[in-house]
Amino acid sequence: MAGGSLASYALDPNALLGSGVYSYSRAVRYNLINIYAIRMAGVLMISLATIWLRTGLMHRGWAFLTYALSLVLLLSVSLSAWVTLIFPGWVLAVSVYFLIRTRQDHPRVVLNEARRVVD
Repeated sequence: MAGGSLASYALDPNALLGSGVYSYSRAVRYNLINIYAIRMAGVLMISLATIWLRTGLMHRGWAFLTYALSLVLLLSVSLSAWVTLIFPGWVLAVSVYFLIRTRQDHPRVVLNEARRVVD
């Protein structure tokens, strides 16, 4: 869709902007990106929260927070453009949590490996 708009613009910019094709393709791209992609992110978040609950990889609080945020993404994405920032913020929070958790677990892993070598 975007490639077709760019190709049409390269051929004749005035004809593209004056027709309804440009506004139609822009609306379609907006809906694809801001509605369907964000809803897919919400479904991904629900899947990850379910995996976390069943395997115990994350604390239950993170899983329930993820469920709540994913419901916000699924139900209110068309209300505000700011809702689209929930997913990147969630990814940042989970990534920072994993980095902190890995950093805290790392000395224990090294100590256990050293004990195995000595034994």
